[in-house]
Amino acid sequence: MKIILLTLLTFLSLALSAAIKPLKTDPTQPKVGYTLSERATSTVAPTSWVLQAINISAFGRNAIINGQVYSEGQRISASTIIEKIDFGLVKLNSQGKTRVLSLNNADIKKESNAN
Repeated sequence: MKIILLTLLTFLSLALSAAIKPLKTDPTQPKVGYTLSERATSTVAPTSWVLQAINISAFGRNAIINGQVYSEGQRISASTIIEKIDFGLVKLNSQGKTRVLSLNNADIKKESNAN
């Protein structure tokens, strides 16, 4: 009796797994016809750079500036390069002039000194 029940359950599970169809498209992909906004595709340098976050890890240093992720040495516009990413600040070089972007200190998470 156990063998018959086990055989029936095996065939049932095989039939159900065959009936389940895999997804034909990735549900996380944008819908057809989706285009980037003009702001995201623009190559014109913004009038002001806003430093939103900094991530420093064993894998590298990244900064989020105006909603885009950048690393050291990358261009953020035709004439502006990220010179250095450090704790709380990013140094930009634009045509030989250095500009420093800094985070609001209230948003920087620091380790607790409590023992």
